[in-house]
Amino acid sequence: TTTTYPCAGFGIKLTQLRMQDTITVIIGGLIRPNPCFQAESEATGKLFIGPLQSGDYILKIYYRGTSDLYRLTINQFTFSLKSIHIQFTEIVEY
Repeated sequence: TTTTYPCAGFGIKLTQLRMQDTITVIIGGLIRPNPCFQAESEATGKLFIGPLQSGDYILKIYYRGTSDLYRLTINQFTFSLKSIHIQFTEIVEY
């Protein structure tokens, strides 16, 4: 997220559905840390969506009735992610 929260360690609930070439990641809300160590931090979450064969996939990120769509292309050594329709997510390269 880009929103800061009053405790360090907020998590994001994530689940995954897979049907043929479509991978749907559902954002289910936040997980509040207990105990709350007061420090402003962003919420984070990780989800393993593999293993995946080489090919093209649709990555759908769903949250509160809104879906962002990306085309995920995987080959033997690399992958690429290109936006198709986005409203609330963004690709950040490190």
